[in-house]
Amino acid sequence: MADLAEVWFRGEQSIAFHDPLAAAAIFEPGLCVYASGLVTVESRSEPLAGLTGFRRQEMDAPHRIAVGVDPEAFFRHYFTIVGG
Repeated sequence: MADLAEVWFRGEQSIAFHDPLAAAAIFEPGLCVYASGLVTVESRSEPLAGLTGFRRQEMDAPHRIAVGVDPEAFFRHYFTIVGG
């Protein structure tokens, strides 16, 4: 990851992260607090296309989403991996 980022940063003056929390949570799920429920995505109404909804449900929940994060633990983990 750091090697790939180095190539990008050679031509850039700023850092642009693309969802590093989601990537980190794959390997360190304890960085986040999760809720179970049903995620829906609007696909019929053109003006609302892509609108995402979430309804909590404990029983037979098909999805799990992050609803909280420990920012200090995330940054500690992130910079341990990519350096800095």
